[in-house]
Amino acid sequence: MAARLHGFESHRNQIQIQVLVLSIERALYDADDEREERRKERQRLAWAMGPGGGEEVGAAHLMDVPQSMKKMQRIVKLVRGLPYPDAVAQCSLVPHKAARYMLQALEAAHADATEVKGLDAERLVVGTVFVTRGAYEPGISYHSKGRPGSKTFHRSHIR
Repeated sequence: MAARLHGFESHRNQIQIQVLVLSIERALYDADDEREERRKERQRLAWAMGPGGGEEVGAAHLMDVPQSMKKMQRIVKLVRGLPYPDAVAQCSLVPHKAARYMLQALEAAHADATEVKGLDAERLVVGTVFVTRGAYEPGISYHSKGRPGSKTFHRSHIR
């Protein structure tokens, strides 16, 4: 910044004003507000591309995906509300196993929407997508000296 700020000449006052300016800038940017604005923008985009009724929806379910809900939820948040080509691009670029399963679900929903329901492929938007808990399978974890331990394999469903 300049040597003089708002006519103050002492170094102490300059530092206080710099801190005040930085705190105001941080107060203006709020991550929660930005997320809310992005969510509203996605809703506006989905509405602009056409009203979504029950008959105008392509659906797909992937059951017993060998991935935990927590890991799947990261990918679901990434693609929710995006147009179909953008969602496919995100899933193909993200280096997670969960993204491959999400890509399978997106392709199945796209096929249902275009072939079965007869919707326009260029206007498709990922609307409602969520992950639910699947079966938890017990397993054995082998420790040293031949001692067993318990392990849990988590599964989830994409709807």
